[in-house]
Parts: sequence; structure tokens; C-alpha cells
Amino acid sequence: MLLARQIRGLRRTGIQFFLHALVPPSLRMSDDTERYRHRIFMQLCMVLGIPILLFFGISDLGSERPFVNAAPDFAVALLFMIISLLLRKIQHDLFAIRTSMLAISTLLLLNTFHGVGENASALWIYTLPVFSAFLFSKKEGLMWTLFTAGGAIFIVGGGEAIHAYPYSSSFSFRFATTLILVTILTFTMETLRHKFWRQLQEQKLLVEKKNRELSEQAFALEKALTEIKTLSGLLPICSHCKKIRDDRGYWSDIEHYIISHTDAQLSHSICTTCLKEEFPKLYNEMVRNGEIDESTNAEIIARSK
Repeated sequence: MLLARQIRGLRRTGIQFFLHALVPPSLRMSDDTERYRHRIFMQLCMVLGIPILLFFGISDLGSERPFVNAAPDFAVALLFMIISLLLRKIQHDLFAIRTSMLAISTLLLLNTFHGVGENASALWIYTLPVFSAFLFSKKEGLMWTLFTAGGAIFIVGGGEAIHAYPYSSSFSFRFATTLILVTILTFTMETLRHKFWRQLQEQKLLVEKKNRELSEQAFALEKALTEIKTLSGLLPICSHCKKIRDDRGYWSDIEHYIISHTDAQLSHSICTTCLKEEFPKLYNEMVRNGEIDESTNAEIIARSK
């Protein structure tokens, strides 16, 4: 168990170090997920592509046409080094991505035209639809694919008629068929990925909205609870003066106790019993005016409709 946790920790540390080396910290703090994955993919292609191109260039130096075969490899490797450095400095990286795509497309088409490595050079064309679909929008990716894949099919199929390397008819047919199939599958998968990603973003926004609403409701509920004051339990009240004893043992007038323990506001009046005893004339006058029901001794309150 301890060894497994240490391995997982080393793996996590290695991945974090690798991402830190590929992407600048300013971009890692960004919320632009698409741009982040583009940067990761481009830098990864640079890290893997530069040594591969240098190896191919050195290998081609011993071929029959060393300049024609090796020069494009060295040129694109140098360009990738420059772009890799620029990607860590510039913020608007679409220009760098398009430049890299143009360079690698031109290199592969030239190698296919000259037949570098015989049939092997044409097989690298299969990577271009993947790059186009991953790095660009659907419309722009299709344009890049038509340019690269269409050019490669034209070169392989044309052969000696366009002074290119003479590929066999069997290889030309299989190459064109499989390249079209790879292109269709790549863009179908990328379209589905983008669709599901958009749905996840919409669900994320909906969840965030619901969380904000729940937080606001919880805050309003807590605020309401803090403002509510109620009286409950057994209240000791004096049978003579009607004062109420609080928790500290002090006796307070009932008016003061209610105001201090609730949000109620009191207004003084006089009940009909006290009115009859203290002000009998006013009581009789209110009875005659129909303001007091003498049978129940209840005050009649006029209600406006």
C-alpha cells in the first residue's frame, strides 16, 4: 500500500512537472480549456517532433539526394524550435499553430512528392487530418485537410505524370481509400467530442446557477431565522402586579418584556371592562352609538371593505 501511494505520488509529480515545462503558468491559470489543450498538444508535438526530424535529416544525409531529402527535415526542425519558444511567450497562439501546420504539411507533401523513404513518407500524411481536426474549428480543419490530404492523393496518384515519385497503382488506391476513411472517422469523432463537451459546459453552467440560487435561498433563510423572535415555555408572572420574571431573576413590566423578547410593537388602549369602571359615561355613550356590544361587553371594530 505504501509503495503504491509513493508510485502514484511520483506519477502525479511527474505529470505536473511535464505540464509546467510545456505550458506557461499564465495559461494554466486561465479558464480557456480549448486553448489550454491546444497548447499542450502543440508543445507535445514539438518535443517529440524535433528529435524525430533531426534523426530523419541525419539519416537522409547518406541518401542519393542528401540536400533534397535532408534539407526540409532540418528546416522544419529549426522552425519548430522557434515556435516552441514563442508559444511560451506569446498570448495569441493561433498564428503559431497555423504556421506550424503549414510547415509540417509542406514538409510531408514535399517528402511524398520526392518519395523520401519510398512509401514511408506518404504514410505520415495520415497524421494531418488528426492535427487539423484537433487544432482548428470544423470549417478551418476541413480546409486544411482538403489542402493536405487532397494534395497527397494527387501526388501519389499522379506519379510520373507530374514528375513525382512513381508510386504503384495498388498503393495509390489503398492510400487514397484509407486516407479518406481516416479523415471521415477523425472529424466524426471530433464533432461528437465537441458536442459532448458543449453539453457538459451547459450542464456545468446550470449546476452553478442552481448552486447560486440555493446559496441565496439559504442565506435568506438564515437571515429570516435570525430576525424571528418567539416566546415559548413557562413564563413566571406576578399574580398581583402582572410583572414577568426574566432568566436573570429581574421582574419587568409585561410591556417591556414583550418588546425586548419579540419584534412586536405595543400601542396602549383601554379594554371595555376598565372603560366601564373608570369612565362609565364614555362607556354608556359608546354603547348607545353601537361601538360596544353590552351583552358580550365586546368592542365592535369597524372593518373597511
